[in-house]
Amino acid sequence: MNRICYIDDFNQIRFQKTDQLIMIDGKKCEKAEDFYKIIYALLGFPYENNYSLDAFNDWMTDCHFFYSDSIKIIIINNDFFLIKDIQFKEKIKKLFEESILPYWEKDVEKICLGGKVKMFNIFVLNN
Repeated sequence: MNRICYIDDFNQIRFQKTDQLIMIDGKKCEKAEDFYKIIYALLGFPYENNYSLDAFNDWMTDCHFFYSDSIKIIIINNDFFLIKDIQFKEKIKKLFEESILPYWEKDVEKICLGGKVKMFNIFVLNN
């Protein structure tokens, strides 16, 4: 089941050699613009001057950017993560819970030609 997990210790994450890891440091990601710039760079999404949740959702459900069957986004320093944009933080969480994670859990096979289900989990490290 794809989900957001809140953990107290980094050692609670089970890693595999084939995991695609995306690490986000909350101290470097305090507002929406920071988030977009960091995640676009980490995943190799085409740069856009006007970021939006719709565009982000489109890229996050594009089969070409995820090479592994197991994707892990790890957020460290969560106390600082989007601290200057709490409403955006809630919108991102909702987008992952209602769209992105379910897409990779089951919908990808119906929507994307040749798409494969992927384990996609987000680990939020409690400070």
